[in-house]
Amino acid sequence: MLLRSITHHVKDQNWFAVLLDFFIVVVGVFVGIQVSNWNDARTEREQERAFLGALKSDVVQSSLDLASYIESVESGHESLRQLAEFVDGQHDDMSTNDIDAHILYGLFWLHFYSPTDGTYNELLNSGRLGLIGDPELRAKLQELASEVKSLANNTAGIESMTYSTMDPILLEKTDFRGFTSIPSAETGYRIEWLDPKKDRRDYKLSLRAPKVLNVILYRARLDQGTIQSAMRVRTLLEQTGKLLDRRIAALPN
Repeated sequence: MLLRSITHHVKDQNWFAVLLDFFIVVVGVFVGIQVSNWNDARTEREQERAFLGALKSDVVQSSLDLASYIESVESGHESLRQLAEFVDGQHDDMSTNDIDAHILYGLFWLHFYSPTDGTYNELLNSGRLGLIGDPELRAKLQELASEVKSLANNTAGIESMTYSTMDPILLEKTDFRGFTSIPSAETGYRIEWLDPKKDRRDYKLSLRAPKVLNVILYRARLDQGTIQSAMRVRTLLEQTGKLLDRRIAALPN
């Protein structure tokens, strides 16, 4: 109808009316674009708010899991220290049961950390990380992901060392009936039908070899690097949580 009106006014050479019609068209288009932009911005804010809430939940859960992981690794690291002192001949009063426990938790047990990072991966894989409007927060999320990857690499190094170096020495120097019968504090896993006292041989002296001490120290060095990496992840999780809170509070309703 507006086009018909413009055509009619042009035929009548009513230029003022033509200009008025043109103005109405321009204003209408402008208002339409602005409303569309406002709706898009509002939709993006709602999406960002939802993602921020999910990210915060992920950070909280990841922090809880990391605390348990660090505690477990540090406990195993302490077992390594006590085992190293015995193997090195610094004391002779360690019982076979204690040695079994230190071998299990220090040398045999592997620790894994799996962060809750589904929301971040969804944003990254879908190309929507830019939806997070705070550049500092985006950078911190990327830094956190990088450090988590570094921690996973450390864990993979310990796993590889365990299978290639540590296990062969344990097979040669120890009696598995001792530490494989100890229930795990995390899963309860143990060999139910195994009697650790039956036909048990005394292997305490066989542990006192440079090869055994070297393996213990090798594992301790890897564990120390893992603990340091986990501490960096913990710091980054704390920083990320604070940035998330700041961004959530800054978003307009």
